Amino acid sequence: MIESNPFNPNLHHDIALLYAQVQDYQKAISHMNIYLALLPNANDAQSVKDEMIKWEFKLKGD
Repeated sequence: MIESNPFNPNLHHDIALLYAQVQDYQKAISHMNIYLALLPNANDAQSVKDEMIKWEFKLKGD
């Protein structure tokens, strides 16, 4: 799906959440960064950034 529509921010957001569920935080962060780049004024931008900080801490704990 993402290959056919790589500029869809919602796809990147959803993929990031899926990666986070399987604890692949590096890929989750990567997709959330793309989401924010494509939609910098998203209503949830601050909560997304907060979640990415949590994921970064989890990465450092590994």
